[in-house]
Amino acid sequence: MLLMSTDAPLWEADKDLKEGRNTEASDRAQVKENYSTLLKDCCHKCNEDDDWIDEEWSEDEEACCYDYDEEESDGCPFKEEPIIRFLKTDDNAILPKANNDDPGTGDSGYDVFSIANTVIPAKGSAIVPVGLKFAYITPGYFVRVAGRSGLSFKHNIIPHMGTIDNQYRGDCSILLYNFSSEDYVVKTGDKIAQLIVEYLLQPKIEWASKIQETERGSGGFGSTGR
Repeated sequence: MLLMSTDAPLWEADKDLKEGRNTEASDRAQVKENYSTLLKDCCHKCNEDDDWIDEEWSEDEEACCYDYDEEESDGCPFKEEPIIRFLKTDDNAILPKANNDDPGTGDSGYDVFSIANTVIPAKGSAIVPVGLKFAYITPGYFVRVAGRSGLSFKHNIIPHMGTIDNQYRGDCSILLYNFSSEDYVVKTGDKIAQLIVEYLLQPKIEWASKIQETERGSGGFGSTGR
């Protein structure tokens, strides 16, 4: 689980530094600069064993930072998996869950369940309650609402493709669109959509003085073939 790609030679230099094979000041500074940039906005606590990392990160906050132990972290600089917490607002509410939660090979989406019978009118839409509010999302992540293939292919029922920002703490109801010519009845306990957790990337947005030339250029729809 990497929040950004890491340069392979630098990653190797970092491993060498930890294992005492590389002590040149230039390499040491390069590694420190790389991880200072990588961790400053993503972590809450400095690993006390690695005192060469900047000590400005607060030790009072939840630890989620860099760990060299490849056996524990699989070479990943972030040792904790993201956490999404929900507040239950209805007794019938069910926590979103993946059908297959095998580590590394399980489902990407977490099914969301209806808590009430709801009619989605033909060629119309309706909000389906799920009895949940977002209570916490690990910093560095956001949640995306996606459809379920069964509802889409069989019934032409598609959810509003919403984006749940990291700091959103409101209701998790799902807006469903019915593109068929018949009313569709959602029953209590039905799976109506999926939540997908994604990395939060916040690029620097800048003005450009010229357009970078590429092979495709300004070619739009159909420019690469049928």
